[in-house]
Amino acid sequence: MSINKVMVVGNITRDPEKRMAGETPLIQFGIAVNEFRGEKQYANYFDVTVWGNRAKALAGILKKGMKVAIEGSLRYESWEKDGEKRSKVSITAQQVEWFNPKQEQNTGAADDEVPW
Repeated sequence: MSINKVMVVGNITRDPEKRMAGETPLIQFGIAVNEFRGEKQYANYFDVTVWGNRAKALAGILKKGMKVAIEGSLRYESWEKDGEKRSKVSITAQQVEWFNPKQEQNTGAADDEVPW
């Protein structure tokens, strides 16, 4: 039996990017998760993808700098660029909760790349 479940709390590093994967809407953004080792603080950076209706609902709410809790699964990706092997661990989110006080919500009217 295998379990792939992760929960992280951190700050959004870039505004969510709205896209469509076929007929399915998605948003992608970065999150920085701080880790303390002794008196030093280190940041771990992850790309986060949210799919479907949840992505549509969160697209106008999430913004760079907001503190969020992400629950989801890890995904390992690897590729080669300029002859150099690269890899990263990303998170596919099932749940996203935000901690910032109520802010002015983005209606998405300025975003013309995705029609939702």
